[in-house]
Amino acid sequence: MSMLFKVFSPPAELKTYVHSIQIMEVDKSENSGRNKIVPYGYAGLLLHYKDPCVQTDRINGKRLLPQAFVTGLTDQPIIIEALGNIGTIAVNFYPLGLYHFLRSAVYEFTNSTVDGTELLGPEIIQLRASIMLTSSIYEKIDLVNRFLVRKLGNIDFRNSRKIEYAQNALIASKGIINIAQLSKESGLSLSSLERQFRKQIGFSPKYYARILRFDYVFKLKQMPGDVNWQDIVFQAGYHDQAHFIKEFSKFAGEPPKGFFLHHLFSSRFYSGK
Repeated sequence: MSMLFKVFSPPAELKTYVHSIQIMEVDKSENSGRNKIVPYGYAGLLLHYKDPCVQTDRINGKRLLPQAFVTGLTDQPIIIEALGNIGTIAVNFYPLGLYHFLRSAVYEFTNSTVDGTELLGPEIIQLRASIMLTSSIYEKIDLVNRFLVRKLGNIDFRNSRKIEYAQNALIASKGIINIAQLSKESGLSLSSLERQFRKQIGFSPKYYARILRFDYVFKLKQMPGDVNWQDIVFQAGYHDQAHFIKEFSKFAGEPPKGFFLHHLFSSRFYSGK
């Protein structure tokens, strides 16, 4: 088989921190070359266990990606170019989940890609080596899960429970939520919610909500049946079609019609769509 794409749910110990784990393998002959990846509201740990990839974005330019790296939340499109056969595992972290794994402020990694060894130590090199030694995708995912459980340690959520509540409420609402009401429900003043959310997650609650609404468009687009753009605009909480196109173009770098024509499959994997 020249192409494989599978999504796994995390084990119970990781569900508070990890949304999903995905694996993709594509032979060089099946590669589409340059793939556009767009924001989706989660942070990531990515492990390339076959050939390397090059990333290009507006902030950091073009560079060779480490074989194992952490990426924070992003609000801009990224171009990924595979230099051969693709073998990639992507761990999609809830933003607050990544905050606790790294024991540092996630805003430091916004729109950034950082070598995994700098953040998670030399164990990440050992993990990648073990992944390369097995051909079973299930064993590969099991290795990743065991690594994450070991790194988790004894995490105390007491100082983050209100932000965890706000994060989960935003995700559950697909970003269609009143931020002032959210501050009341989370037990934080609006200014405290803004400040702590930025520190622990990387964006303000309002801006994060915009990214989640953008991501919801992809879920609506993939629903069975004849879902037209007018329905999507309404259900995703946009004022009108002009507002929707402006927001989509900001995060995707192009209007929706062009994006869905050329980039949907690659974005599904790299962005968890």
